[in-house]
Amino acid sequence: MLRLIKKGIISDSAYSLYAQACLLLANFTLFVVLIKGADTSSFGHWALFITLISITDSFRQGLLQNGFIRLYIQQNDQQASLITTAGIINFAFIGLSSLGFLVVAALQDVGLFRELLFHGFKSLLALGSLQFLNMLNIAQKDFKGYFIQNFIYLCGIALGMLWLFLRGSVGFIEIINLQLLASGLVFIVYMLRKPQAWAKPKTSQFKALWAFGKYAAGTNLLSMLFHKADVLMLAFFTNPATVALFHFATKITGYTDLPMNACSQVIYPELATSYRKNNETHLKRTYLKSILRLLALATPIIIAVMLFNKEIIKILSTDDYSSSSAVIIILLLGALIKPVGRVFGLLLDAMGKPKVNFQMLAFSLVVNVTMNLTLIPSLGIIGAAIATSTSIVLTVLVGQIRLRKWLRVRLKDLTPFYQNVKGKIVFT
Repeated sequence: MLRLIKKGIISDSAYSLYAQACLLLANFTLFVVLIKGADTSSFGHWALFITLISITDSFRQGLLQNGFIRLYIQQNDQQASLITTAGIINFAFIGLSSLGFLVVAALQDVGLFRELLFHGFKSLLALGSLQFLNMLNIAQKDFKGYFIQNFIYLCGIALGMLWLFLRGSVGFIEIINLQLLASGLVFIVYMLRKPQAWAKPKTSQFKALWAFGKYAAGTNLLSMLFHKADVLMLAFFTNPATVALFHFATKITGYTDLPMNACSQVIYPELATSYRKNNETHLKRTYLKSILRLLALATPIIIAVMLFNKEIIKILSTDDYSSSSAVIIILLLGALIKPVGRVFGLLLDAMGKPKVNFQMLAFSLVVNVTMNLTLIPSLGIIGAAIATSTSIVLTVLVGQIRLRKWLRVRLKDLTPFYQNVKGKIVFT
């Protein structure tokens, strides 16, 4: 029993979970400081800014991550050049995106939002650098290193926040600068810890990453637009204070995704490896086991937040955000089925079908935007929450129907897994 417990504590899934927890704690610290220190209108401008940053970074991550990991597993003799190729794409995208943010800032006349956009390049560089290193560690299956570097990032944020408090200068721009410095520290430590064997980039790798990444990036973009459509449309139909309330609710529900996000980092390489074995039975079991793992991790947390959401709101924010309770509950109802959709998306990428993933997200986005246009004018913030949860459920159901074309999964495919688990339980 002790051996099994120890194995669970230091497994790849555990290290991935610890790494995600470090990122969550870092972002959570900044989130709480800002929401307690800023009025709802100012926080609404920050929510809109961070939404644009998230959408842009998600596109960058989709352009590289899964395609890079897939190629890294396949090209054992060309990994050094692949890292260089991916690095060029990564930082070139950050540079071009930063120019775009500066142009948009120059066209704005809203004071705080305009100022934040002028500093957008710092947020893009901070996120892009940190996630690039995370991608390298995941591809190399170095989940311990993945945890170490995110722990360093958390320490950098914590120490920097302490310094800002001592100086009495905690604000939006100071937070952005702190994130950039913390990610820079991680980059330096990573290069000292694991010097990379850089090699000349290859045109074939650029083409391969683009061929895969264009659909994955489009999928990520649609996914982010899907999750942020409510914020953008609330900003259009309502006011910054309402945007702040909804952003707060989505942040709370987003933290329940921690186990799913962490475990997904481990599941994708497993699905890719299982698919390469060309064994349909093995792939079915891996797919179903992955869904069960995510459900077992996510469901208890979601139910706990549902039950104690009012207490959580009181602890994390001010009385201005008390009306977000109903929004949180509605969003969490949709989150209950998310693990099924997440593994389905990972499976499609592992099978080399990012185009299908893209199509599914496009369908989800159309449903979400249509429902938002219908419900927000009449129901306001509640309508936005209903639109999001409903579109999640519909997309997952349609996805499972489409999956039958390539993989007909049944619960009895889990029989060997159940027998294995049962044997371990009896033994212990």
